[in-house]
Amino acid sequence: MGTLELREQVSDRPLGTRDPVTDGVMDSVAGTVAELLFSVVPLLILFLVHAYQQDLRNVWSSPEWALTAAVLFGQTVAKVTAGAISASHIGRVSGERVTLAVVLVIVLGLIPSLAVLMLLYVTAAPPPWLVVAQFVMLVLSVPTYFVFGYFGDWREKMVYYKHLIEQGLDHVQTSESVDDEEATDADST
Repeated sequence: MGTLELREQVSDRPLGTRDPVTDGVMDSVAGTVAELLFSVVPLLILFLVHAYQQDLRNVWSSPEWALTAAVLFGQTVAKVTAGAISASHIGRVSGERVTLAVVLVIVLGLIPSLAVLMLLYVTAAPPPWLVVAQFVMLVLSVPTYFVFGYFGDWREKMVYYKHLIEQGLDHVQTSESVDDEEATDADST
């Protein structure tokens, strides 16, 4: 069941309720951005420590940048896999496409970022090309995580909302609609 079918099933929902498809998309975006921000916080700490030590020159050659890229690529693989497993329960996933996405992230992202990380750890004074390579990996890992991570999370949410619809719960009440119902119940007693 795709997004359009879910929207059609909830188009006649009562006032004061939320659209599960829109909520699923917004929740997925918010969750992915929050996870991304938590992944980048250690880099801010690294920067602050080097600034405090008045050693900003060496902050850029620190291997933590490549480590963050490797973590983000690894998390991307985990999210895509989890989303595909969830979506497979409703038969709306192409195993070949998921396999291609996972392989591309591993081959073009995770393995190169781990190679750069390894070289940074074993090199006393890393050459400029290696420092640039770790930033390229980090810059590539952020949008990769956002796009594929969002996709994986969104697929999981769609499986949940499909389950709600199948159970006859075609809407999710907002706190305002619950408060209105409680006020109506209190008035009637």
